[in-house]
Amino acid sequence: MLYINEEIEGLHRFIENLIYDDRNDLFNRMQAWSILAVFNKINHELETISAQLDTSIDLDAIRIDFEKYCDQTIWSREKLYELVKRNKEGDNHLSEINRMTDYLPNEVEGYLVTPEVLGSFKTSMHQLCDNERIGTRALWYALDKGLDTMQQLLFDIQEKVMCPKPHLYVKLWDEISTNYNDEEFDIKYFEWLEDTGTPTIDELKARQKQAIYDLLKTGFFRYAKAPTGGEVKKRKLVITEDDLEVGCEVTKEFEIECAKFDRFIEWKEDSILIVNYEKLGQYIYKNYTKLTEDDFFNIKGFDWTIDQIHEAMAHVKPSLAQYLKRYQERQDEELLEDCKKIFKPFKEFLKEDIRPTLIDEYLEKLLFDSEVKEEAKKKLSGQSRNTYCCSIVIALSFGYIFKPEYNNADYAKALHMVIDSVEKKNLERYLKDSKISNSALNSWTTHIMDDLKATPFSRPEAG
Repeated sequence: MLYINEEIEGLHRFIENLIYDDRNDLFNRMQAWSILAVFNKINHELETISAQLDTSIDLDAIRIDFEKYCDQTIWSREKLYELVKRNKEGDNHLSEINRMTDYLPNEVEGYLVTPEVLGSFKTSMHQLCDNERIGTRALWYALDKGLDTMQQLLFDIQEKVMCPKPHLYVKLWDEISTNYNDEEFDIKYFEWLEDTGTPTIDELKARQKQAIYDLLKTGFFRYAKAPTGGEVKKRKLVITEDDLEVGCEVTKEFEIECAKFDRFIEWKEDSILIVNYEKLGQYIYKNYTKLTEDDFFNIKGFDWTIDQIHEAMAHVKPSLAQYLKRYQERQDEELLEDCKKIFKPFKEFLKEDIRPTLIDEYLEKLLFDSEVKEEAKKKLSGQSRNTYCCSIVIALSFGYIFKPEYNNADYAKALHMVIDSVEKKNLERYLKDSKISNSALNSWTTHIMDDLKATPFSRPEAG
């Protein structure tokens, strides 16, 4: 399978190396039609990538050389026109197209014009034909438009690639994480645990620092911005040789790597290192084409190792359990179930053409796969729970999923069935205020609702 960048490069190389044969008009036309077929295929893939970038990060898009392929001067339109000039108006072109594989040069047929491409192409070519023939003007228009469309799609994708929404960085990390199984990682930690017996908190802290040392020595953060002297001196991550296995050196260069890593982490109770996966995902995203498979393996191996260390820490000191990933995941799941109970009465308000599970899917997407999920979790689990629930109701109403005969009084009554600690009149007032107070939630809901109506939400696996 070729990456889209390789397909575009193959097309560019093919156009640059065109050979004209003035004695063989059919050969010239086949080249023109081959290029048009590949334009169709590439543009379809680019349209798919552009749509995906609205809700996720597409690793194929990161690999595209925008600086090169968005430059109009590298695409030789004059060479394309030379092919078109050799098009003969009188031949039965549809007949030739149906036998296209009989005429194509092997390198074109095998590398760019696959059977799948040909099938789609033959269908679209009928739209260019008049009485089974393709006019010169129509063929040139199709080629010119194919190139213009490709470049416009590249510009659109470049804009999305350059400025993705922050929550998508976490999704990138999750996607990379799912590429590895726990069994793939070094059993070095388990060997240490077996030799140590029942480790103390101090021993586990030292082992955590050893894991950090092992990661930083691989040079994973070599593309991160160099820290200032002040950052190096004030860093919270301080590792000495006393913390490490014999033979591990702490040099000035290593202290610089510690200062870099300090930007990606925070500490809980001076024991547990918490990685900021949004920042880590952003670093990986910006340097994705430069990082190697070894780099990805090393960072995932590190993440796996500190998870094991944190589990051991929580066993020794139970108060640390609240910082474990599984504890946070369980809290999120409990919050989702609580929200589903609150909004269960709203299913009777749904329009007939809306599936009954849509509200549950919306809540799951809100809490696990949205750009406002951190705010939603914080408010729904805190003192703002009731008012934020009202904000969700208003956001859903903006998505036009409720029957028009229902209003805020009905919504307040439904909420009061579950949130009975708040008077209905107060809930109705919250609903009225929510129309203007939660623009981020309203905007996100409006943006995703059409897609959610069309396609049921399935939560991606966490890494």
